Amino acid sequence: MGVPQDPAVETWNSLDRIPHPKIRAFADYWQTKRGDRRAPTRGDIDPLELGLYLPYMYMLDVVPPGPRFKFRLVGTDSKRSAGFDFTGRFADEALPPDYYCEMQQEMDDVLRHFVLRYKISDLAWQGRPHARYHRLMMPLSSDQSAVNMLLGVSYMIEADETRSAAIETGPVLQSRILVSRLIKPPAGRIRSARRGSRCSRHPPSAPARPAAPAASAPSRSGDIRRSAAGSGRRGG
Repeated sequence: MGVPQDPAVETWNSLDRIPHPKIRAFADYWQTKRGDRRAPTRGDIDPLELGLYLPYMYMLDVVPPGPRFKFRLVGTDSKRSAGFDFTGRFADEALPPDYYCEMQQEMDDVLRHFVLRYKISDLAWQGRPHARYHRLMMPLSSDQSAVNMLLGVSYMIEADETRSAAIETGPVLQSRILVSRLIKPPAGRIRSARRGSRCSRHPPSAPARPAAPAASAPSRSGDIRRSAAGSGRRGG
């Protein structure tokens, strides 16, 4: 089943417009780790602070020269929502063509412009048009001149859960959130999650890198996969 035509992309200047409270809190975490840079590094993302988010997280490596996008980490709930495990696989091989086509547009936008992409969609491509799928994709950068990894979080709500859900599923929408216009959230709002249409299957080449700004803070944590115990099988 093909993916229905997406709504027009809205431009947001604030994380407060994200309707899903858990995704908004996750975006606040990303924003705090970013500081005054264009994006955090992978080493800034501490899995010990994200225990409750790990089942809903995913990470994709940006693999040159395409570039292509390869799933490094896929949380257990993300696997359940998709219906299969795509850890270690390229997105253009693991996902259905129509679904990859629309997701590629979001990934390319994050890669090229250091923006956040938020989307509420249905799961018609899985035969579940009444389910709502909330997804946020954010850039990570080791040198602040190019995105080398995508960090995402997603939550799926089935139709029979909407009556008792703490949030409304809302209409389908997609937005791009401009990082350059974001301000740091209040310190009290950041909470640790620690417990107790046809398109090319290979994305176009990335543009030339701009001059790098001041060097970012050094990475302080190891591979996130070694710390993701309890979130599903380890990433490739």
